[in-house]
Amino acid sequence: MKDQPTTDSSLARKISQVVVPYAALAALWILVSDQVVGYLFPDPATQLVASSLKGLVFIAVTTLLLAILLRRLIHKIEMVTAAERAAWQKTHQAVGQYQAEQAQLRTLLDTLPDLIWLKDPQGVYLSCNKRFEAFFGASEETIRGKTDFDFVNRELAESFRANDRQALAAQAPRSNQEWVTFASDGHRELLLTTKAPMHDTTGRLIGVLGIGRDITQMHDLQERFKVAFNASPAAISLSTIDQGIYLDVNPRYAAMLGWKAEELLGHSSLELNLWPTPRPACAGVNSSRPTGRCRTI
Repeated sequence: MKDQPTTDSSLARKISQVVVPYAALAALWILVSDQVVGYLFPDPATQLVASSLKGLVFIAVTTLLLAILLRRLIHKIEMVTAAERAAWQKTHQAVGQYQAEQAQLRTLLDTLPDLIWLKDPQGVYLSCNKRFEAFFGASEETIRGKTDFDFVNRELAESFRANDRQALAAQAPRSNQEWVTFASDGHRELLLTTKAPMHDTTGRLIGVLGIGRDITQMHDLQERFKVAFNASPAAISLSTIDQGIYLDVNPRYAAMLGWKAEELLGHSSLELNLWPTPRPACAGVNSSRPTGRCRTI
């Protein structure tokens, strides 16, 4: 709408470039031609013939002038039209490329198994992916513009918001683990949530970007290992290879040495005089180096 007055003014200017020269020539011809004919042809009969020829010449000259002016006008209009068409094509191509990139990014986000979301600094949701939609049990359109308090209980919402503030205050990523229940089907997951402040290319703060990864299966495996480790009748310890620092020991191992487990952790066998020399505790220590740990039983 803002371009309309400019377009109308440009068109009026181009039309005036045709009309004004034509009108000036016509007025000059009318004022001068009769005097010229009377001066050159004193005889009335000759003047009559000259006047007729004068009209024909006027028609020819003005037609030629009009054709030249119209051709110039049409050429300018064609140049402007071509420039506008080229600009429109570039704009259309840029819009199409942008839409394609947006579609690819959306497909990527929706394909990822992680929950991904973006909030503004006040905690209002700006965007999220399909996995996050399942968490709240609502579409992105419904979630956008709302806060955590619209979807989860107040205690959990306050926890989410506190983690947002910590990431903003630190101006760096912050991670935490949290159990959540999915509104879509009621199942529970343990999420490793990482939140980080997000800025645009000028450095302006956009909000907080969040990524939640399901670590429920890994947690379950760790719990099973812990139960098996502590209940094993065999004496088991986990320690570093190079220095033999105890990382973990089961009750059987601690009882075998006559120490409490917490007294062993963080210390080496040499410090506790359990090994007479700095010889590695594992016979197969070299084969264990890829993992950086050694198990003794």
